[in-house]
Amino acid sequence: MLMSDLIMDVLPRLGNAEKLHGISIYRAATSIQSLIHKNLIDRKSDLIATGVLSVQVPAFGYYANLPADFISFPARPYSEELFINWMAGTVISYDDETGVLVFNATACSGSDVLAAWVISSAGVPGTYAENVGTSTTSNTVGTGTKTFTVETGLTLVAGQYLIISAENAPEGWQGQKRKLEPSYLNCDDEKDVLWWEAYGLTDQDSGTPARYQIIGDVIYVRPKPIVDILIKGKYNAQPTALTASTHEILWKGKFDELFREGVVMIVAQGISIPEANQGFMALFHREFNYVINSRAALLEKNGRTQRSHFL
Repeated sequence: MLMSDLIMDVLPRLGNAEKLHGISIYRAATSIQSLIHKNLIDRKSDLIATGVLSVQVPAFGYYANLPADFISFPARPYSEELFINWMAGTVISYDDETGVLVFNATACSGSDVLAAWVISSAGVPGTYAENVGTSTTSNTVGTGTKTFTVETGLTLVAGQYLIISAENAPEGWQGQKRKLEPSYLNCDDEKDVLWWEAYGLTDQDSGTPARYQIIGDVIYVRPKPIVDILIKGKYNAQPTALTASTHEILWKGKFDELFREGVVMIVAQGISIPEANQGFMALFHREFNYVINSRAALLEKNGRTQRSHFL
């Protein structure tokens, strides 16, 4: 539901109440959104994880800035190795006797000139890739037609999708992934990389981080990665204030009735602090708990037919 829809729903029920009390529909809706948001965090609800995190930490770096609307993680994030020098596209032609591969690169990352490549077959970039050959042809990473000399006798056909990446690309090309464990401010660990490796807390071949710590709006990882990585996961995002008719109300209709009735009550009665109003909070808990409790508890096996549910 958009704010414009909410306005059209509540205006017939408000009359001139907005003029009398000076509380706009936008302010009332934003207050309700804020109250829902705070209670979702307090109840550790899955509905609060509306942000999708993907921040990059460069090789031998150790921190990255978090999004401006970041509040907290509802679950552990993970790190994923990111290889910069790659090209993805389709086979134009391949001569299985000479090993000459003509390749149309339609997507790429990086711009280096390299002479060591891994040829991988995959559906789309980032999906599971099977290494099928190698090349030592000097080429510049980029889009367009590229020619490589690879092994002879490979099964490569015109139109086949390939990923051609730097020689350190792993089998599978998705790179190493690892769940990150939180390290809190009252647990400041200054151990070096050798300590982490000795206790198996990092992948010794890739230097994939094992822990993270958040200070302010920055996420720090330990130990330092030896390749570029992405830190990915869901996060609890601060909702944007509802200030325009085109703004969409969150949670896909689950609390729309709370917004409708709540806005009318706040504006009509001039409620400046909804949390302090007993009548409003009775409405809030009725609509909020109806959704949250149903998502938090399931009936036990065969619960609908047990005799106790009918007594």
